Amino acid sequence: MWINAGRDNLRRSMLQHPATTKRRLRPSIWTWRSSTLFTSFWEDAVVDNIDEEYDRLVQHLRDSAKKAEGSRTTKRRLSHGTLELIRQRGAAKAAGNYQLSSKLAKRCRETIKDLKERRAAVLAEAAEAGKSIRNTRRDFANRKAK
Repeated sequence: MWINAGRDNLRRSMLQHPATTKRRLRPSIWTWRSSTLFTSFWEDAVVDNIDEEYDRLVQHLRDSAKKAEGSRTTKRRLSHGTLELIRQRGAAKAAGNYQLSSKLAKRCRETIKDLKERRAAVLAEAAEAGKSIRNTRRDFANRKAK
């Protein structure tokens, strides 16, 4: 009887002042089974995304490897003098002569910059003359720069 009186008072209070009376929210029913079911769906989605990301990464690496040019191709584009400067710089760096290495590195950068400027000039001339850019690039790469 004592417990029912409390409930009756709460009901009367709710009927008289519905806005000011706080109702207790029922706790949501969350069982172990429902949580494992939810996490299994989530893990499947994550695994699928990881697999897709991995496949894309592998494909990107394959494409990059196909497009990469070998060291022989890179060396072919540089003149003999530039390659000799690079070799001397490596030898000076290995010997611990950093001052000489720094000077040689500066000369290497200058010669490579000149090569890029010459290549841009040749391509600009070819574009103005209406020649094939692809053939011009190939001819420039095959010709030893002086």
